[in-house]
Amino acid sequence: MTEMAADPSSVPIYPAQSDMQPNARRLLVFVRAAGRVRALCEGETGADSQSALLVCELSHSRVYYFPREDVRLDLLVGVAQTSHCPRKGDASYFAFRAADGPVVAWSYEDPIEKAMPLGGYVAFYEDHVTLDIEG
Repeated sequence: MTEMAADPSSVPIYPAQSDMQPNARRLLVFVRAAGRVRALCEGETGADSQSALLVCELSHSRVYYFPREDVRLDLLVGVAQTSHCPRKGDASYFAFRAADGPVVAWSYEDPIEKAMPLGGYVAFYEDHVTLDIEG
């Protein structure tokens, strides 16, 4: 059964361990993480959530997105870098501890309609953090 996000026109969020995969008609798939997911950066917990989303995008690696309330925003500093993704919208980026530190995370503050579940979530670059995935 599909769990719908709050906006009635929004995209479905599939239950944990769903076998839904992206394809030419469904470029993005949102799946609830099966258990606790943590992002560790330089030995510190940057995010710790039981409500992460696993985002599967056609031709991309899977990415865990964390609800902002589960992210240590005090460890992240917004940087001037931005980008635009035609599937998700405009991204803003975050460095670890200082603006001149490594960019470790990003978010879509105002995602396009087909990516609405990403609003209020933050993702981390797996080459800058260690993901601890339970479940």
